[in-house]
Amino acid sequence: MGGGHGQRQIQAALAGCVPVIISDGVLEAFEPYLDWNDFGVRVAEADIPRLHKILAAISPEEYARKVSQLRCAAQHLAFSTVTGSFMGESGRFDAFETLLEILRAKADHPGVAPEQLRRVDASLDAFMECREAGAR
Repeated sequence: MGGGHGQRQIQAALAGCVPVIISDGVLEAFEPYLDWNDFGVRVAEADIPRLHKILAAISPEEYARKVSQLRCAAQHLAFSTVTGSFMGESGRFDAFETLLEILRAKADHPGVAPEQLRRVDASLDAFMECREAGAR
């Protein structure tokens, strides 16, 4: 899981909680390959006084969508091939394999901006959605 600034967000995702990210200008683990906006809530530091209103404004549908994205995202954030399975996962989409998959895609597409890599590499895109390439 690492011990950096994002530890609490990773622990929240592993616990099935929608992480609230309050870090202006800081990329979270595996961004931009893993879009934390899909399963988390990003709040600007200046908006902390309004945090309760921002969170209350999230619709039940949006919250449910974020929660549904958590299981896949949490797999990418945990080093389960090192620590062992704790969510019933095989380790296929864990943090170690995520690093390897990103490095493979970068080697296959030199010069492609990180923000564009998932668009040009279908295998990376499928992997980041926790599905095998070619599966729907």
